[in-house]
Amino acid sequence: GPRWRATYGVPQPAPGADREEAYIRGLPAAQQAAYTVALQGPPGARGTLPLPGHGGTVVFGTGGCDSAPRRQLFGSVAAFARDFYLSQYYRLEFGGFLGHYPPYTAALGRWQRCMAAAGQRYASPAAAVEAISVLAARPGTSPAALGAAQHAAAGADVTCGQRSRLRSRRRAGLAVWASALPASVLAQLQVIGRTRQKAVRAAEQELAGRPGY
Repeated sequence: GPRWRATYGVPQPAPGADREEAYIRGLPAAQQAAYTVALQGPPGARGTLPLPGHGGTVVFGTGGCDSAPRRQLFGSVAAFARDFYLSQYYRLEFGGFLGHYPPYTAALGRWQRCMAAAGQRYASPAAAVEAISVLAARPGTSPAALGAAQHAAAGADVTCGQRSRLRSRRRAGLAVWASALPASVLAQLQVIGRTRQKAVRAAEQELAGRPGY
């Protein structure tokens, strides 16, 4: 069979997505407001989620067309909000920790030098994925060009990740960071993890049997 080629799995945007957004922006203000209400619910249909520390409070819609699939997958819109916003918050917190975790920063330096030697100059694996995503969204990027760029970056990432042991250092950093979290936070993250697993299973059941799935 064909030789396996590494990829980040970044797709090109669906045709017509930009036209839809342009159409909405071109609507009169009253129709844009009506669209927002249909999507998110009326102004009173809102929930709040306080973020840890001094992170403030997130306000999210609990009505409209957006809420129906979130409720179906996560059991409630509030559960979706916790999954989305708290996961994002703690991911950023962990990223800040990694930036000062010497075993990881040393491995990241090795990864960067290895990638540069392969002609792929990125600050991190996340930066590589972001650059490929930007390329995918750029008008005029052909599938062949996207595939070539993605395979080159991801292939070098696989090799350099193994040589630098970047991902094993990241996992070690995660263990150190998590060990310092309060028990209440760990319990909250475990609940979020279980809720996400249920949402994934619900989505798979919903999509099962559909053409192309």
